[in-house]
Amino acid sequence: MGALFVHQASGFLPDEDQGVLYGQIVLPAGATQERALKVIEQVEHHFLVDEKDNVATMFGVAGFSFGGSGQNAGLTFVRLKPWSERPHPDQRAQAVVARAMKSFSQIRDAMVFAFAPAGGD
Repeated sequence: MGALFVHQASGFLPDEDQGVLYGQIVLPAGATQERALKVIEQVEHHFLVDEKDNVATMFGVAGFSFGGSGQNAGLTFVRLKPWSERPHPDQRAQAVVARAMKSFSQIRDAMVFAFAPAGGD
């Protein structure tokens, strides 16, 4: 019986801080790539200025997202600083995501979602 519990599905485990975050940006249909780039700049400001103690780098791309391609879409890739530089609970990936989502809810030109990749094996 105990052998059944040796390998537990990762879906039952808490989110793992892998030191990486993603962002998906969706503007209204027909929005220009210029508008998408302006939203990416707002996202960049949040991560590189407001979260400078937690974020090492951010890279943004306009023109495609996890939902498809188009000039009204964008993606961001965020690398967090090493865990040794983020020792407090409010510096973990999920806390950074929560603050980002709060900040991004103020962006009126687009829907912006921040998320950490799912943990697991």
